[in-house]
Amino acid sequence: MSRIFRSDDVSIGERVVVRRVFGDVHSDVIGHVTSLEPLRLRPQEVGGYPSSLPEVEVPAEQIGIIKRLSPRRVRNSDIRRGEQAWAQEHPASEEQWTSDGQWLMRIGADNAALPLGRSAGVTPAPLAEIVEFYRARNLPPRVCLVERLGATAEPHVADWELGEETLVMLDESGAQFHVSASDTEELERLREQGFVEHHRRRYATSV
Repeated sequence: MSRIFRSDDVSIGERVVVRRVFGDVHSDVIGHVTSLEPLRLRPQEVGGYPSSLPEVEVPAEQIGIIKRLSPRRVRNSDIRRGEQAWAQEHPASEEQWTSDGQWLMRIGADNAALPLGRSAGVTPAPLAEIVEFYRARNLPPRVCLVERLGATAEPHVADWELGEETLVMLDESGAQFHVSASDTEELERLREQGFVEHHRRRYATSV
């Protein structure tokens, strides 16, 4: 589970992932919240559906981080399609793929490299190439840490400047809005209109 995205306040009935910490060991539990104090989850069925499995209680001292998930399982390919759609809606003046074909380096839109390749989330991030690309254009190197897809870059940008955490909200038609994770009023308005959280993203800029 990524540590660049913060913990959420969750409610009963929501699907969440909880990282349990036992000293130097950790494990993740995914399920639906049945109780808050103490925190209890009912592990999910395949696909993210509610189950009738026994509840799992997580003591407060074992909670490392807790994140709200979309009501149904979101695949990496779903996230990639959403990010590709966003990039198409915000065209860049210059684009170039990294030599491994996993990160799309963009100029003029958000001036950032996006992890849009099929293997971006599991292959080493080509940060040296990305840094060289932007510095050659007198721009600060910048990557978009898309949840899951940008995972391999995260350990290498620990000393970079992290931007605001953004939630990508989608409705049943596929329409998407990018909203600050701290804008609770806008998030609630979108949820009332049928939008659900799809994934998260955050920019990191070399300083």
